[in-house]
Amino acid sequence: MVISQLYWNDRPVAETLREYLAFEFAPDAADEIEKVIAILEQNHHWRWWPGELDGVKLQLDWFPSRGAQPQPDPGADQAYATMRRLAPTLMPQARTAWRWRLLYLHALLDAELKANGGKPNDRCQQAFAELITIYHADHADPALRPPLPATTAPP
Repeated sequence: MVISQLYWNDRPVAETLREYLAFEFAPDAADEIEKVIAILEQNHHWRWWPGELDGVKLQLDWFPSRGAQPQPDPGADQAYATMRRLAPTLMPQARTAWRWRLLYLHALLDAELKANGGKPNDRCQQAFAELITIYHADHADPALRPPLPATTAPP
């Protein structure tokens, strides 16, 4: 949406994003969701490595952040708390839509990985399973699907 809007005119990205969030989720929640997205965008430094996920085979062994020092957390817990608080205020069709679920699961994963030093736990595995379903990635290349061990693959 943002890129399409930039082709249309030079409207600020933040305005386009707020309008989209208001339409897709709820007008009253748009500003808070925009703040959550800003936090999530800063959390790209979390990584885990193939040897630490039993049963997950990644074909590519290229990890540019390997060995990088942890960065300060910009608010993963706050982002997830905001998403949990907003979820019940949304209309059911917005709360169950794949766009909301992607943001919600992203916030959940950031908070859980922060709490576990970057190592996925059971809640992460459940989120990965839901993402595989949303992405229709049951049979995708392991490098392209969420890192869920084959023994816990979604139905």
